[in-house]
Amino acid sequence: MWKRRLHLVAFLAIVFAASGCGAGPRDVQACLNEEFSLSMGQRALIEGESLGIRFEEVTEDSRCPRGVTCIWAGRVTCMVEITQSGSSYRMALTEPGLSDE
Repeated sequence: MWKRRLHLVAFLAIVFAASGCGAGPRDVQACLNEEFSLSMGQRALIEGESLGIRFEEVTEDSRCPRGVTCIWAGRVTCMVEITQSGSSYRMALTEPGLSDE
């Protein structure tokens, strides 16, 4: 169950725009169920959860641009590092192309 929660939080970190106070020059302070966004290399600290999410890199971006006819819609894959209570876990998040997200 905690992995599902981590997946959801990591996905929200990359996909949604957000708010929050900066915990440092590159850190974002956020709460669960609160939208936020991260730039490459930036980290979000989830208040009260001992949870951190860092957007490491975009490993694939084959999405079809809007207004262009493509055979395949493509996808985008990003690597994130999730840290909880001192343990780190790297994971790839993939979103299909031509979505509003």
